Amino acid sequence: MIQTYFGRVTYLDRELFISRPFVLEAPSIYQVFSLIQIKYKIPEKDILDLEITNRKAISTRKDRSLMGWKEKMKQENRDE
Repeated sequence: MIQTYFGRVTYLDRELFISRPFVLEAPSIYQVFSLIQIKYKIPEKDILDLEITNRKAISTRKDRSLMGWKEKMKQENRDE
C-alpha cells in the first residue's frame, strides 16, 4: 500500500548543511530513504538526519491545542 510520507532531510552538500522538507509517496520508509537520495542526488554518506512525520499525528496535536485554547478562553470568560 502506497502512503504519503513527509518530513525533513538534513544533509551535507560540500561544506554546507542543508535542511529541506519533503513529501513523497512510497510503499515503505526504506523506499522513502532511497527516493530522497535519487530526488535530491544525495549520497547515503552525506545524509545526516531524516525525520519522517505523520500528517495525522500533526493535525491531531493541532486539534488538541486548539481545543485546549478554546477551553481556556471559555474559563477566562466565565471568571470575568
